[in-house]
Amino acid sequence: AHWGVAWIYLGVILGLAVYWKNGDRIRNVALQHNAFTFFHLLKSYFGRRTARYFAMLAFSGYLVLTVLQLAIGAKLLTLTGVFSLPIATLILIGFSIVYLIAGGLKASVISDTIQLTLITAFIAVSFWFAVKSAPVNPETVISMFSTDGLSINIATTFLFLSVLMFTPDALLRIFATDKSNSVRHAVNFSITLFMVFGALLGAIGIWINANYPTIAAEDAPLMLITQIIPAGFQAFAILGLLATIMSSIDTNLFTAAQTLANDIVQSSLFESKRSARRAIRWALIILLPICSIMALTIDNVVEIYFYLVFFLACGCHPLIAIMCNKRSAFAVVSSSAFAVTSCVVLLVVGKLTEINAAAIIATSIVYWWLSASWLERKLPITTTKSSEDVYGRNVSDVNRDDFEGAKLAS
Repeated sequence: AHWGVAWIYLGVILGLAVYWKNGDRIRNVALQHNAFTFFHLLKSYFGRRTARYFAMLAFSGYLVLTVLQLAIGAKLLTLTGVFSLPIATLILIGFSIVYLIAGGLKASVISDTIQLTLITAFIAVSFWFAVKSAPVNPETVISMFSTDGLSINIATTFLFLSVLMFTPDALLRIFATDKSNSVRHAVNFSITLFMVFGALLGAIGIWINANYPTIAAEDAPLMLITQIIPAGFQAFAILGLLATIMSSIDTNLFTAAQTLANDIVQSSLFESKRSARRAIRWALIILLPICSIMALTIDNVVEIYFYLVFFLACGCHPLIAIMCNKRSAFAVVSSSAFAVTSCVVLLVVGKLTEINAAAIIATSIVYWWLSASWLERKLPITTTKSSEDVYGRNVSDVNRDDFEGAKLAS
């Protein structure tokens, strides 16, 4: 029920952000999101070296999250009763390696074909094992995710992964259209989708609370799977969650890594292979104590996602540009209010601790203050016309600036 309210809240925020500003301006900002990244921002403020180290640190963080997702997938695969945990881990590692190699091929058509074939084969094998498997004991499922030291809450992790898959990539695709009417219709559909999905989650939460009043909130979705799905397909339903998690590796992590690589190449952050190797070594050295501290203080995958992915994904998130006005103070207040209210909601429902919520809010305020100042110089709020360049400036103004600069230089 809390997640349903959160989704409805997200739909309201999206609607206010979209109808607050001009649709053409939103489209223009979204189309240029590749140049609007956190690493360009770091480079402009703190220099190339800082941006280089942070880029490799972020890439290492995405690799850590990939390992966490593989751990979740291996735990789920053992629920079929066919594989042991080591075998399931090896299967997923091998599958992920082949999957990423296929995604890294030069020919995009061949890459998509191989990925589609692998996913189809994996789902077919999972379906066969699901039909052959025995009914899943709810207590066994719950104990596997709560008493083995991993403290992985698969239900909330799955829901948060679905949020990640909907917001950054989907919104950019929605905004990156040629016509303002198409943008309006697509945004209306997206808001409706958020509302319907939120209402559905809320109804499921109310039903669980009415029929199982003593069950813990984090165990309710797993209990729901074991109660409403026939015995022969319970493991298949759990493997459906696994398929969602595995596909999110490509959607969120591999896509982010590819974007990082493109940013590094386009920005010329690495002058040579030697400097790249040095940056990687320093990034790993920095990453080791950070991950150690996180492992000792954070016991929930959802909080790790909020601390890393939520902050790093802000570099290409269109809501920052949408909420940005000509004045930096207005952008900081509006964007920080979104972060503060989101963290407060999650803090109230018990998904974040006070320290982590404060850290997210603080880093968000600093980041949005920098991005607002940067956007004032690079993305002035004007009406989008065909005579504007990629930063929204009029071509005649750019040519006049170039002429004035050349005259001054002479």
